[in-house]
Amino acid sequence: MTMFSLSTRLAGAAIFLFAWTSTPATGQMAPIADDDGARHVRSHAQTLSASDLSMLERAFDYCDRKQWDAARQVAAQISNPAARDVVLWRAFTNKDNGAAFSDLDRFLAGHREWPNQRGLQARTEEAMPADSMQPDQIIAWFQGRDPVSGEGMVKLGDAYLRKSQEASAKNWIRKGWIDGNFSLERMAYISARYGSHLTSDDHKRRASRLVWAGEYGQANAMTNWIGADVSALMNARIKLRQAARDADAAYNRVPSSLSGDPGLLFDRARWLRKRDRDVEARPLLIAASINLNEPPPVVEEWWTERNYQTREALDAGNVQQAYQLAAGHDLRKDAGVPYAEAEFLAGWISLRYLNKPDPAYDHFLRLRDGVTAPISVARAHYWAGRAAEKAGRTAESQNQYKLAANFPMTYYGQLAASVVNPRGNLDLPLARSTSSSKQAFMDQSMMQAMQALADVGAEGLLRTFALAAAEGFTDRDQFVMLTTFLRGLNQPAMALRVAKRGLQKNVAVYDIAYPTMSVPAYRGNGTPPETALVLGLTRQESEFDHEAMSSVGARGLMQLMPATAKLTARRHGINYGDKNDLLTPSVNMQLGMAHVSDLLSDLGGSYVLSIASYNAGQGRINQWVSTYGDPRATNADMIDWIERIPFSETRNYVQRVIENTQIYRNVLAGRDVPLVIHSDLKRGAYTAVASASAQFSSSPAPAATPAVSPVQTPATTPVATGAQFASVVSSKPVYDDEEEAAPVKKKTKKATSKKKKKKKRKATTS
Repeated sequence: MTMFSLSTRLAGAAIFLFAWTSTPATGQMAPIADDDGARHVRSHAQTLSASDLSMLERAFDYCDRKQWDAARQVAAQISNPAARDVVLWRAFTNKDNGAAFSDLDRFLAGHREWPNQRGLQARTEEAMPADSMQPDQIIAWFQGRDPVSGEGMVKLGDAYLRKSQEASAKNWIRKGWIDGNFSLERMAYISARYGSHLTSDDHKRRASRLVWAGEYGQANAMTNWIGADVSALMNARIKLRQAARDADAAYNRVPSSLSGDPGLLFDRARWLRKRDRDVEARPLLIAASINLNEPPPVVEEWWTERNYQTREALDAGNVQQAYQLAAGHDLRKDAGVPYAEAEFLAGWISLRYLNKPDPAYDHFLRLRDGVTAPISVARAHYWAGRAAEKAGRTAESQNQYKLAANFPMTYYGQLAASVVNPRGNLDLPLARSTSSSKQAFMDQSMMQAMQALADVGAEGLLRTFALAAAEGFTDRDQFVMLTTFLRGLNQPAMALRVAKRGLQKNVAVYDIAYPTMSVPAYRGNGTPPETALVLGLTRQESEFDHEAMSSVGARGLMQLMPATAKLTARRHGINYGDKNDLLTPSVNMQLGMAHVSDLLSDLGGSYVLSIASYNAGQGRINQWVSTYGDPRATNADMIDWIERIPFSETRNYVQRVIENTQIYRNVLAGRDVPLVIHSDLKRGAYTAVASASAQFSSSPAPAATPAVSPVQTPATTPVATGAQFASVVSSKPVYDDEEEAAPVKKKTKKATSKKKKKKKRKATTS
């Protein structure tokens, strides 16, 4: 990615000509750094003295080099308490910081609301001088908080052992041994001192956990504790994970008594998938779940593989197998996103492909019980309504739709609202700010720390603190005050990120969560795209950050690739020099709108296909139309078509932009306007819809000349009532940990950020 000098980036900010408005304030757009070590100072009212600022910069330089002692020595010379504490926080949350237990303990006690409490506590536990402390002191220190590190667990267990409380001692020593990472010397010490409290199963579980965590060196060091057979098992798993040449031979050497180990089956399945042997891999994943006696140790890894194979099985027409893979996930509610996604997929397959609405309804209710954020709750209720409707339980279906409609800022809430009242408005309370005590707010140490971070230009850390502060908020005034504070620091994009968190917590902050900007007059050829759609795209692409740069090179407000910009400029006669022009808002918006106009023209006016193409590229859209059928056909169900999109980020992207577009119509009009989401979803349909009763199509869209394999469709026709158009769209489920995250097309980066690979549909290969 191209690196920008500080002067260049400030010059870019100076030429920002548009008014970025977020009632009640107006501000200038600014990027959000993704790299904690990166520093970029913005124009704002600084509070640090020149001396303190110089010292803070020096201390941060030492932190960047992990020279913690030097950083703390410089911090001691800083007079501003918040700036001094920020340096200590950076040091104290990192391993091997060399700090004394007393210093760490004092800092932890005095900064309970600061970010990364778990890291602070873990470092404090590791520094605890347990051998020189009385057991009662150690037990008292952990009163009201469980240990979070392996060292802390062992030390608490030892304290109980010295108090002759055998049961508690054994519990924490075993847990610490299994879950902790230790040096070889420390492993030997723990084993020698507490070996009588550890079992062979504890050693096996520790070795397995280390393999799951990718700690292969420590796993191999467990040989002395686990015996030859279990060693062969762990060796085979490691070789499968590392794709070693002799992985197959190592797998075959595993004793038959251990061949059903869930970790081994999982690793073998992934090894097979990487060799395009999916048909052999899927039964192993199903067997791994059957043999699992506890929740998966690495939830994300476990579900990523199952999710991939679920969709592959569905594409291959193996619907029952796809359902088994999704429904047999063995995840708990506290697994978060993977649990919710698994329950949704199981319910959707059951309803739309197996024609079994009752089990589907149960899956959607479990989904509802496992999520809390509005996007996820509305999604669960909406689909429960679909399942109840299919089962002929009309009253129950309507109740579920009404529950979903209670969240009109969400995609599924909008869909449900249009079912409940097909000709109704989108009812959003565009509340305005109320008065509050700014002084009381600013007195908090977190806010003072954020000011210091803004002064030194540590935008990544500033974002961390801002979002941590928002986690504790419960009412609108708090979110309004923090976003106003951030705009005062010249961080309007970060303010939007905080406002989005307010929406996730079901706080009415629409006016600050959906900012607008002056869109320049359209200069391209053809029909200009709808302003609400342009703003909806921009909000999702860059969070209105005119300096946003993605890891793949997309730039500016509408995240245009330089090659796309050059082609669009030539096609429409728009003045464009080089990729640096894309950081100029007027140029970026002109080219972005022209590109959207081209997509709409090429794709028959379809909002769904054009939005998906903006994210994934038109070539992929053509491929998906070929594989899954053309959703513009009047018998196609957009819900199923979009759910079949193989890239999760694109499924999410379509949903978010359509959702944004509905809300921006209200924002631009300054009042509630008719909700026409079904009309948007059906834009570009080949022929008009004949009957309002055909809200849902008779079946998921069949594949049109499939590229790989036919798509199986449900056996019977779903029944629906009272809607305007033939299809309703649903997209990739977005859950508590995902919803309203940073732009999903290409995660925005700053000039000093590290590159990361884009996530694709293919399961992770690590």
